[in-house]
Amino acid sequence: MMNHSRESARIEIVAPDARGAVEILRSYIEDVASTYYGRAATDEEIDAALLDDPSDDLVPPRGIFMVARQDEVALGCAGLRLLPDGVGEVCRVFVAPHARRRGLGALLMGEIEEVARAHARSVLRLDTRHDLVEARRLYCALGYDEVPAFNEDRYAEHWFMKSLAPARTPYRPNSPAKTPARNAPRPPPIDAHSGKTEDIGQVRARHTQSLAEGVTARIGIERISSLGFRTDLMLLSLQGSSVEDHDDYVVIRSPHNSDFWWGNFLLFRHPPTIGGARDWEQAFARELPEAPHRTFGVDGTCGDMADYDVFSAAGYDVSASAVMTATAVHAPARPNHDATYRKLDLDDDHDRESAIRLRMANGPASDPQSYRRFLDHAMESMAALQRAGAGSWFGAFVDGQMVSGMGLFSDGSGVARFQSVDTHPEARGRGLAGTLVHHVSTYGLTTLGATTLVMVADPDYPAIRIYRSVGFERTETQIGLERAPGGTSPVPEMPDSAT
Repeated sequence: MMNHSRESARIEIVAPDARGAVEILRSYIEDVASTYYGRAATDEEIDAALLDDPSDDLVPPRGIFMVARQDEVALGCAGLRLLPDGVGEVCRVFVAPHARRRGLGALLMGEIEEVARAHARSVLRLDTRHDLVEARRLYCALGYDEVPAFNEDRYAEHWFMKSLAPARTPYRPNSPAKTPARNAPRPPPIDAHSGKTEDIGQVRARHTQSLAEGVTARIGIERISSLGFRTDLMLLSLQGSSVEDHDDYVVIRSPHNSDFWWGNFLLFRHPPTIGGARDWEQAFARELPEAPHRTFGVDGTCGDMADYDVFSAAGYDVSASAVMTATAVHAPARPNHDATYRKLDLDDDHDRESAIRLRMANGPASDPQSYRRFLDHAMESMAALQRAGAGSWFGAFVDGQMVSGMGLFSDGSGVARFQSVDTHPEARGRGLAGTLVHHVSTYGLTTLGATTLVMVADPDYPAIRIYRSVGFERTETQIGLERAPGGTSPVPEMPDSAT
């Protein structure tokens, strides 16, 4: 069963002549025939089309047929022909007119891809007519590339193809996801940059509780206008951090990871007033007295770093990050077809270690041991979110080595946030990151049911061009301030009368 963020739909594999399947197939033919004729198709024309192009081959072992239902009412369908040489042919993709604009078409296509992988199909292909504009738009958004004609169907005017990564687990239709067993015991996670250990059962219980109480955890988040910070807090809440709303600021606390600067910070509603910078530091000391660092975020969709010169003079690093968003994506101009792109199983030792090694390759040169401890803890948090169905981590592999990776997670609100987009320094410039971002974005818009994808990037870093190449646009500026423990002295106090 697959769940959409707003409405649930059960997708079942059935025979084309089963109850509900016959009716939805007839609706499909009526819809495409009426569009073709430019008028309502007659019963005789529909009957003739059903006889001329039957669906009796969409049964194992030659194919499958699936129906999307809600409250026992068939809302859509899709078929898959299992052709030789690892090819699957998608057909009969249809959503009833009254059920459109709900993401059902993308959900059906996502399920078709899972079935194809489970049947060892590495390529999917399909054809469609020129007048079926919405269908063509959907296929492009899901990563299908238009290709030369591969058949001579008299109604086909556009042909599409998509490469699939191999399946990692057997496909079980209409069954909830099961947690895979660990390959071997692992030491308990370690708090970032500290020697404190946390029992694995406590970690899982904390994540389970925070996910179950997601609505409560959003207190204060809904008042935040910055999509960048709103999704930051969404992810922190999912991982068990607390969000406490005050009049002028929000306090974020992560007692399970006290050394994570951006898990323990204050998010202010507005830039500081003249003389107000010192008030910020006093508020931080009051709310987070044990924290040796100082981190502040500023809500809003635009910002000017010049407003924070007094913080810069006091030793703070002030950043203005680009918040990138997309509601649809397309393949990059030069995709990389040499790599294998797949979802990682973060409960698998090899997959988790691959993800950590990639991040280590892009990590700070100083104190690698502390950074490794931080990544061990961070990946345990991501694994817990993945087990709970809140998202997944993905990788691009060349010759068995993970050379690009990232995560994407959501709380089911319709917004999904990217995490840690990385490419190995020796593998850059080959189209790996853009191809993987497109692959992961498609997962977010289909499997996660997201309508908006969000990532935060350094505006001066070349990777921002990669995100634009698949459809992301800069929509906000996110202001952040941080000072390491033992940094420069606090900001000077300024008289209230300063002009």
